[in-house]
Amino acid sequence: MLLLSACQNKTQPEYLKTESSSPANETSIQAETSSSATDQSLPQVNSYSNKAIKFNYPADWTSEKNPAEDISYVNFFDSKSGSDPVFWYSRGEAWLTDFNRTAEDYKALLSESYSDVVITDLSKTTIDGNEAIKLVFQYKADDVEYTMTQYETVVGPVSFQFNCTYKSDLSNDYENILDSIISSIEFTG
Repeated sequence: MLLLSACQNKTQPEYLKTESSSPANETSIQAETSSSATDQSLPQVNSYSNKAIKFNYPADWTSEKNPAEDISYVNFFDSKSGSDPVFWYSRGEAWLTDFNRTAEDYKALLSESYSDVVITDLSKTTIDGNEAIKLVFQYKADDVEYTMTQYETVVGPVSFQFNCTYKSDLSNDYENILDSIISSIEFTG
């Protein structure tokens, strides 16, 4: 799953830019004002949901549902990200997530798609009570340093992945937003 998201970030295939109206991929997006303590950095949020998951994201972001054959993506954009998603959620088969990869394993895998990879964090965590991996790494593209934070978890037969990519000098802006998104996740299916 990591390699797929690594490749997606560099060049986004056309199939990722279309929406599906398949009932299996039905989603709901609702605007709401958040007042919970975990969402304080997201004063105005939208809520994304489908049959498997729901979570909150900033109201000034836009989203695009992008189903693929084996992996379904939903991309989220903000005013700073332009045509590249700042956050994306994907799901695929559970075997795509490996809880035993080391930082060296990730670096080797990522170096196939990114330049100057530096792993800054690899830790175990939980998402909605499920074991998860948090990976943070930096890379360079067009002489600009980027940071990607990726969370992966498995729920039943499904691997869920959440990625946030931003210019490294904007880390303070995005770390709190990402923390709020991740803490709002509920697996529903």
